[in-house]
Amino acid sequence: MENRDLAKTILDIVNTETNDYDAIDKVIEILDGYSIISKVEENAKMLMENCAWTLRWDYNGLEQYKVKDITIFQKEWNQTLITKINQISAQISQATLTGPAKIIKTHPHLKKLFETLEYYKDGDILGRYMVEYDENLYLNEVFIYQSTWNKVKSIPKTTVGIADGEMATVTFIPTSDFTIDENTEFNSKLIGCIIVDNYE
Repeated sequence: MENRDLAKTILDIVNTETNDYDAIDKVIEILDGYSIISKVEENAKMLMENCAWTLRWDYNGLEQYKVKDITIFQKEWNQTLITKINQISAQISQATLTGPAKIIKTHPHLKKLFETLEYYKDGDILGRYMVEYDENLYLNEVFIYQSTWNKVKSIPKTTVGIADGEMATVTFIPTSDFTIDENTEFNSKLIGCIIVDNYE
């Protein structure tokens, strides 16, 4: 809701409500809702702006794979969401040399979907991912990130050996040795997002 629309709605309530207490209650209810929406939008924008990897997953995607004499059930299709999560986790590991991502954060709206995933139990998927639910996210976004996201203290640098057969070495250099832009770019590679389409 834009500020102008919000102000108009409040004025309409004040002008039409005969009981001052009822008007105050209605205005408070609208402002509370506006505050929650603003917080969600602000949080989602911050996460997406700092997110290097984005994929989409369609809840109804199994429709394109239905073939005569082959039945694919929704629960089986849901497992392909884990494939997308694994892709982003591997991308984070490869790009940052810090290992795979282990934290998934999403809105509680997607909890029932996650509960259909094989090996999901009490917010844990096979001991590999910890799933957190946050009401301050959009309903259809799933974030996958490294535990060091937004807490980076050093950035890995690969040095390739000069002699034949010599292994490349990885050295961790303090973030103070890098520019703000370099630190921001590295930090963004520690988080990815999957946008879930068509989940009611």
